Amino acid sequence: MLASVLAAHAPPGAARIGIHAAAALLVAGIGLSRVYLGVHYPSDVIAGYLAAAFVMGAVFAFSPG
Repeated sequence: MLASVLAAHAPPGAARIGIHAAAALLVAGIGLSRVYLGVHYPSDVIAGYLAAAFVMGAVFAFSPG
């Protein structure tokens, strides 16, 4: 969500793509580290990604403008 807010205020083009790419890499890295460290099962991480996608989709669907 923070990446989306930052990208909305960034100039169009490479800056927005870079913000979203950095956020995606951070999220993927954190998820992979949780599995690598044995703290969570891969299914836990995938379920977290799906839950986050659902919440973000709902926020974008019901947000004004």
